[in-house]
Amino acid sequence: MSDVLPPCGLRWLTIITQSRRALEYLHPDNLPVRTATTWTLGYAYQLQGDRAAASQAYTEIIATGKSFGDSIYTIAATINLDQLQEADNQLSLATRTYRRVLQLAGDPGQPTVYQIRIKGQLGRQWTDWFGGLTITLEDNGEMLLTGPVVDQAALHGVLRKVRDLGMPLLSVIRVKPGQAEAPDVKQ
Repeated sequence: MSDVLPPCGLRWLTIITQSRRALEYLHPDNLPVRTATTWTLGYAYQLQGDRAAASQAYTEIIATGKSFGDSIYTIAATINLDQLQEADNQLSLATRTYRRVLQLAGDPGQPTVYQIRIKGQLGRQWTDWFGGLTITLEDNGEMLLTGPVVDQAALHGVLRKVRDLGMPLLSVIRVKPGQAEAPDVKQ
């Protein structure tokens, strides 16, 4: 097999040459194929060590991908751009770029923390039944459930349990990060 393949440097040169030629001949409106070809070109530049040319190709893909809703190549180009930024020791910029990747990929990040105030009280042994939420019993006869909830379906599950117990729901508050440690979050 190695007899057929040219040395690595020649392969990248061939890929770069063919990708450039393809971009010359492709119709400007053929965005999906132009985007795929530009990504191939950027990746070949990256492997060749030409970070500036690779960065330019990836930046073009990100701009083009947004215009016609391509997420796969936009995500791939953003990841590759992040790698280039890390290699150039632009760590702050790389961090922002990586966060953009998570947003593009639909990563939910950290679960949302809620405080759910209920009229009435249950013992702390109910914690497991409420999915690990912390139970705080208050002097006024109310109970506060606090903790991370992974998504809206899980939140509705907790609220359904409160309803099934017949306990009046007083409030549901989405807590900002770091705010949950406070003894009570004011509305």
